Amino acid sequence: MRLSVVILFILIAHQLQAQKFADKNYYLVDSLVYENISPEYQQLIDTNLNTYHAATTDAEKIYAVNLIVKLCWDENVWPKYNQWVYDYTTEKLKLPQTDTVRFQLLQALAGAVYYIGWQYGVKSDYDKCIYYYEQCAEVYKEIDDQIGYANALDNIGGIFLIQGESAKALDYHTKALLIRKNIDNKLGIGASHQSIGTIYMEHGDYLSAIDEFKEAYKYFQLSGFTHGVPGLLNNLGTIQLYLGDMDKALNYFNQSLAIKIQLEDKQGIAHTLIQLGNINLISGDIKGAKEYFEKKP
Repeated sequence: MRLSVVILFILIAHQLQAQKFADKNYYLVDSLVYENISPEYQQLIDTNLNTYHAATTDAEKIYAVNLIVKLCWDENVWPKYNQWVYDYTTEKLKLPQTDTVRFQLLQALAGAVYYIGWQYGVKSDYDKCIYYYEQCAEVYKEIDDQIGYANALDNIGGIFLIQGESAKALDYHTKALLIRKNIDNKLGIGASHQSIGTIYMEHGDYLSAIDEFKEAYKYFQLSGFTHGVPGLLNNLGTIQLYLGDMDKALNYFNQSLAIKIQLEDKQGIAHTLIQLGNINLISGDIKGAKEYFEKKP
């Protein structure tokens, strides 16, 4: 038994030794196994680190590393560089800075904090997720980035909704809505109304939900956010189904289908065709249901 344990430790040690980590002096982060990164992301990292090492200002350095964070989807890579941005900006902010440089550092810090919170959200560690989203909100508030501040409040509200704390969620989404109205951020106003409508819908307050979704629809149209409209129309159609008005439900789903066809959203088209087929099935129109079920996106 003891021999088996010794052999196991030897094998683990050999494996770790065989893993060659990238030089931290150049790649900035610990435990980066370069050979396991795809060629596309290797090029992304090398290009931006060349820019980083040639940069003469903190803003240029952070911008270069942030491009790796934003454009690399490898979970073994981007979180390391996001942590680097967080650590780097945090240390720099301890030193005296000009107003311009401080603003740039805080902007970068807000993004890094958001991504850390997002990672905890993915892991369903909601307390830590909310903690970092609140930190993100505070940074945006400090630099008077009203859009960023409202987005952070929306994110917090979304996590509370996942946890089933609808009252807290509604409070945060309402705060975000007021900020967005103050700065006339039409797309943001639409997003807030959509979030609030979702809360009302989940609680069975369908009339309030309809009002919110219609407001969201108006502001999405004003901001040209066509991609957001089909989801609203689907929600409105679903509510009409709950209320037993099949004609209105069909109308909303058909409007949604038309936009999805325009956007060439094949997955969305397929989903709406199934919904339309089910409505016809519920209404007793077997032939109509069959036509929708047999249509190809």
